[in-house]
Amino acid sequence: MSTPVAQNAFDWISLPHEMKIAVLDHLSLEDVWSCAQSSRDSYALCLPILFRTVNLPTLESLNAFLEAVPAHHCQLIRDLRISTQSQSRDHDQCDAFMRPTSPCSDASAPLAELLKRCTGLEAFDIKICGGLDARKILPVFQGTGMERLKKLRVENLEMEEVAPISERLIVSLAFSLPFLESLSLTRITRSNLHAPELQFSNIPLAQDKGGNSNLPTHPFLGDELRLPQLLRLPKLKQLQIRDTHLGDPMWEEVCSECPLEVLDLGSCAYVSPTANEAFTAKILARAPPSITSCALSASLPPVSATSPISPTTAVGSPLSPTCKSSPFSPISISPATTLSPSSPFSSIPQSGFPMQTAIPALSRLRTLHLTPLVPTSSISTTLSQPALAASPVQTLSCAFHPDDAAEGCRELEGFFKERGRLVGLTQGFGQIQGRKRALSRLSVHVQTAEDVPAAENGRARSNTLPILPSLDASSALKPTPSPIVTPACPYPSLSTLTIDIPDTPASPVGMKMSPRRLAAARRRAAERREAAIRLREVARGQGMKVVLKGVDLDSEESGDNAGAIPAAVSGKVHSESAWRGRANSA
Repeated sequence: MSTPVAQNAFDWISLPHEMKIAVLDHLSLEDVWSCAQSSRDSYALCLPILFRTVNLPTLESLNAFLEAVPAHHCQLIRDLRISTQSQSRDHDQCDAFMRPTSPCSDASAPLAELLKRCTGLEAFDIKICGGLDARKILPVFQGTGMERLKKLRVENLEMEEVAPISERLIVSLAFSLPFLESLSLTRITRSNLHAPELQFSNIPLAQDKGGNSNLPTHPFLGDELRLPQLLRLPKLKQLQIRDTHLGDPMWEEVCSECPLEVLDLGSCAYVSPTANEAFTAKILARAPPSITSCALSASLPPVSATSPISPTTAVGSPLSPTCKSSPFSPISISPATTLSPSSPFSSIPQSGFPMQTAIPALSRLRTLHLTPLVPTSSISTTLSQPALAASPVQTLSCAFHPDDAAEGCRELEGFFKERGRLVGLTQGFGQIQGRKRALSRLSVHVQTAEDVPAAENGRARSNTLPILPSLDASSALKPTPSPIVTPACPYPSLSTLTIDIPDTPASPVGMKMSPRRLAAARRRAAERREAAIRLREVARGQGMKVVLKGVDLDSEESGDNAGAIPAAVSGKVHSESAWRGRANSA
């Protein structure tokens, strides 16, 4: 007896083409491939989904793809991910002594051939091993086939000393894409044409030879193909620059012309942390106010070096340039930290001589992320920046290396404790001294109207703004019972705190952990857990949602196995110890 057909059954063949595509979008690629093999019509229907995202992890797979796939199928590719690294040359399995010093074979020719076929490309992710030839790649980007590209990610897998990727080539490629919205750059090398001061330093430079010398003059930029010009892309919304030297002085001069929303700044391993601080502060000073998300891989200079100066405040007011260091007010550097023009170190940023960089207020900032490259001792200094503390940040995310997680959590705990004291303080003159003590612990110093000397009432100090004609200085300096204009606490809109502890680096298989190293790993895990618990309690007491990743707190809360290593760490203890042992033996 045949099974009765349900009344709500339908015929797949009779469905509209759009509805079939919507159904196939919810299936995995294996199921879509099975459906494509059922009939000729199904194969033609599944082709756009099968070729929507193409991942070619090696140079051999790129050559095989060009030989096997018809050229007209490449028009269906929307997201292309390519790595030109050879399959027989895995740099991840080599240490500094075994890594080859000769560049890989040039993959510019097959890469250019594939890009010519991909006329509908919208996202392109390339990991380069062996460099690129601008004479082959740049004409493809300048053609009509790449006009729809919106996302571009370029990463150099080679050492910059062996096969650098010049900033001139990257800027030329970016300005060849009229609808580029997202740009991610990793390990891009400065050109010797734009960095002559780095010619005899330990910082790698892309020499003016080969493909770099054949770049045509840009009609809009001319020969100034430098990284700061990226802020002039008309439709750029996301910019990420990692492992790249950001010391170009043009960052201080360029005017941002892009509707930037996401900014991710890395650090350079060839310069000091103090120099990375100065570079990051300069870029933030030129960033547009439309930024909603910011990620930092370097700390920021002291507060006395980066506060914005407001042109509409009077001298002596709580928000005037004569204030010492309010978290939301301009700051004047004291003469003790000012370098004379004749000083031989006047052009070198140092911790004792902060640079005077005005970072404007980021009125739309909602998400702030600190990577593990930010020193834990500089977390409070970075978070105390007026441009960040006064912004409406809702989510604060901090990632720590496992060895620095306990110290980082303690630094955040101290910062939020002082923030909690500011929340409890009233905004009256009776609590001015308490407010100043709490702010001073956050590396912030406030000078109220009562502290201004009488000699400064009628004139402005040096390197500060004069009194505006429309404002009366005497009335501004006169104490009134009105509350202080300074906000109650830093980050008034903060609601979510995320702590992320990334996994430890991988290690060779088979190495065992000694009892001494096992005890040290247990001790570090216990310190991380205790510091995370204290930080969570402080943050929850201020009404924030706390998300901890990489630390298991269930064993501590239940009281069982108090001395055991957390589950998130126990599986990686051997790899962490083996990795350290290998580094020490090397």
